[in-house]
Amino acid sequence: MENNKYIWIFGGKNETVANSNIFSFWKYCLQKDDEIDKFIILKSNGVNLKLYDGLKDNEKDHVIWFNSKEHIELYDRADLVFISDSTDEVAPNRNHKWAYDPEINKSIIIIPNESGSLVKSKITGESFNNSIFRYCVFDENEMDILKEENNFKQYQLKYVKYPLKYDSEFSRKMKSESAGQILWFVEWRYYNDNRNEMADDLINTLKSNQLKDYLDSRNLNLKVCLHRYYKKGMFKDIYSCENEKIQIFNENDVEVNDEMFKSELLITDYSSIAFDFTFLDKPVLLYQPDLDHVYEKRQFNVEFGELNEHAIRTSDDLIKALKEKDFKINPIFDIFDKNSFNNGNSHIEELYDYLYDIQMNKITFLGYNFYGFGGTVNATKALAEGLVNHGYLVEMFSLFKKPPISELPNGINFNHAFDVDSRKGRVKTFPFKFIPKYGYLRHEANLEAINPYSSYRLKKLLKNIKSHTVVSTRDTLHLYLEEAKSEFIKNKLYFFHASADVVDVMYPGLISKLKNKRLSKAVFVTENNRLEFERLHDYANYDSYIVTGNALESSKVIDRDKIKPVPEKEIYKGIYLLRISTERKEDIDNLFEFGEYLKKNNIKNIIIDVYGSGNCVDEFLDELYERNLQNIIHYKNNTNFPIDEIRKHDFVCDLTLVQSFGMTYLEGILNGKKVFCMENAGSLEVMENIPNSYVESFEWLSEEISDIHNIPGEELKSNYDAILDKYSQDVVCEKFISFLD
Repeated sequence: MENNKYIWIFGGKNETVANSNIFSFWKYCLQKDDEIDKFIILKSNGVNLKLYDGLKDNEKDHVIWFNSKEHIELYDRADLVFISDSTDEVAPNRNHKWAYDPEINKSIIIIPNESGSLVKSKITGESFNNSIFRYCVFDENEMDILKEENNFKQYQLKYVKYPLKYDSEFSRKMKSESAGQILWFVEWRYYNDNRNEMADDLINTLKSNQLKDYLDSRNLNLKVCLHRYYKKGMFKDIYSCENEKIQIFNENDVEVNDEMFKSELLITDYSSIAFDFTFLDKPVLLYQPDLDHVYEKRQFNVEFGELNEHAIRTSDDLIKALKEKDFKINPIFDIFDKNSFNNGNSHIEELYDYLYDIQMNKITFLGYNFYGFGGTVNATKALAEGLVNHGYLVEMFSLFKKPPISELPNGINFNHAFDVDSRKGRVKTFPFKFIPKYGYLRHEANLEAINPYSSYRLKKLLKNIKSHTVVSTRDTLHLYLEEAKSEFIKNKLYFFHASADVVDVMYPGLISKLKNKRLSKAVFVTENNRLEFERLHDYANYDSYIVTGNALESSKVIDRDKIKPVPEKEIYKGIYLLRISTERKEDIDNLFEFGEYLKKNNIKNIIIDVYGSGNCVDEFLDELYERNLQNIIHYKNNTNFPIDEIRKHDFVCDLTLVQSFGMTYLEGILNGKKVFCMENAGSLEVMENIPNSYVESFEWLSEEISDIHNIPGEELKSNYDAILDKYSQDVVCEKFISFLD
C-alpha cells in the first residue's frame, strides 16, 4: 500500500463473492495501471481460501483478510468503498480480541450482487448515514421504484446497462453448450412459519417417482442448489434426497455460474439467477408453492398478479410442465437488451472511467459543525448537494459533531474530528483539555465550545488529504488550509460567509493574521460584503475571487405548482427567525417597536411567531412581558426545522438590520411565502427584484400584512422564479465549478 495512492476497497467477505458483480468489477479494476490501489476484503473460510488459491499473483496481493491488522488500517484510509448491501462487508468488527465499531464515514458505491431482483431493496437513499454516493442499477424500471419508495435522489442512481459479471469471460462461456442437466435453485425462507412447509414440499417433489421417470426418460441430471443458509447439519432430510440423477449442493460448494452455463433449464422460486438464465436465452420455470405466504411477508418489485400468472403452484403441475416442455423465456426476467451486448467489457469500462474521474476530482469542505443548523451550514450543504448532482465526490468535515442533528442531504460523506456525545469522542478529546493548543482556532470568540483536539485533527486531515479541491467555509479555518501542503490539493477556496461588520466580534484578531497570508481563491456570497471587507478592514489579500450567492437544499424548496395564495383570515401569522443574542439587540428592539405599534393602533389581526435562541433569551422574555406584547409576539423557542415552520405561516418577517446574505429570504420565497425585510447588505442584493418587500414603515408593513390575501399566487410564483434565476443550486454550482482549475 502506497501512501500516495487512492484506496478503493471492495466488500467480499460473504461466501458467494466469486459469483458477484463486485468481485468481477474488482478484478477488472485491478487490471488498470492508475493512481488507485484496489483491495477486496475476504473472510477467512474454506470457500474463500479455495477462491484465493485460484487467483493470479497480482490479485492475491490485493486480497485483505477480514479483521486483520491490514484490514483495520486500510478501512481507515479508504477513499471509496464498494458494497452489495451492507457495510459489514468492508468494515472491521474486531481489533485483536476486542470488539471494534468504526464509524460509517466513507463514500459508498452500491453494486448489487444480483443482476435483478424480484424482491424490493431495503436500502434507502438515507442508509449508511446518507453516504451512498452512487447505487448501480441494472434495470431501468427499478430507477423509479428506488426514487419513489426508497427515497433515493436521481443523482444517487447510476444506470449500468448490464451486470458487471457479464464480462469477457462470461461472454466466452455463453457460447458453451448445455450438458444435459436442469438446475434448481432454492432461495432461503426468512420466516420460520413457512420454512418447514417449503422443505417438506421440496422433499416430496424430489422423491417423486414421476420426477425420477422424467429424468430417466430424458437422460437428464437435476442439480439442486440450495441457498447458503441451508446447512447440511440442519437440513439433512433435504440432502438425503440425492440419488444417481439428483445432486444436492449448498451454493457455497459449487461454482453457480458454471452450473448455469451447463444447464438447459432453470427451476427456481425467487432467485435472481433467473435474470442471468434468461439473458442466456434459456427458459425459467417459477415454482412458487408458497407465493401467497411469501408475497404477504416480503415486498416485491413485481405485482402479485404477474407473478401468479407465471408461477407453478403444485408439485404435480411442476412435473407436468417438465414432461410437456411447457416452458419458455420468462418475460418477468427478460430485462436486458441481448442484441446490443457486445460480448465485451464496454459497460464495465464505462463505470470504471466514471468512478475514476470522480475520484480524481473529489471536493472536501471544512466547517464548524455541518451536522447543525444556521445559514452557513445550510448554504454549504446545498452547494455540496448540487455538486454531487453534478457528478462530484464530496466530503464535509466538521470540527465536531454535536446534536441536535439537522437533515443531511443524500450522497455526501459527512466526517468529523470527534462526536461530542460519544464515549469514543470523550476519550479522544480528554487529554487535550490539559494541552490547550488551539492553533488558529484561538481566534474563535466562543472558545469554550472548542476542544484543542479539533485543531490537531484538522492538521492531520490536511496533511494526508487526497482531495483535488479543499474549501474552507469558516474564517478561522482559512489559515489551516493556506498552510496545507498535500500534493493532491489543486484548488484551495476560502468562503467569507461572515458579515464584514461583525467579523471582528466573531473572530477577534483574525483579520490581521489573514492580512499576512495571500489566499489563492476567495469566495463571497454577496458583492456588497466583499466591498465591506475592503472598506472596513482594508482586506482584499487574495489572488482572485467570485461572488456565488447561496442556494437551498432540494428538500427545502417547495414545488412551484404547490404555491397558493394566502386565504383571507381573521389573524395572519408571520414567522421571524431571530438570533436572540447580545449582538442582535438592535434587531430585537426593532421587533418590539413593531409590536408596540400594533398594540398602540389596536391592530389585532397580526401575530409574529419568533423562533430562535441565544445568550439573552431570558432578557428577551422579561422585556416581552414588561411591554405586555405577549399576545402579539409569541416566542416559540428554537426550531431545528425552520422550513417546516415557514410552511405553516402566512408570511416571513425579518426586521434584521444586518444580514451578510439572508438565507431566510430564500427559505421564505422558495416555499411560496411573501417576505418582508429591512434594507440591509443581504436584502439589497438578494431581494432587489422582489417587489414590495422592503419595510418602509411600521404603518406600511401592517397594511401590507393585512392585505396579504390579495397577493395573487402568480405573484408569489414570479418571486419564486426570480430567486431561482439567481440562487438555484444549478446557478450557484456552475459559478463555483467555473472557479476550479
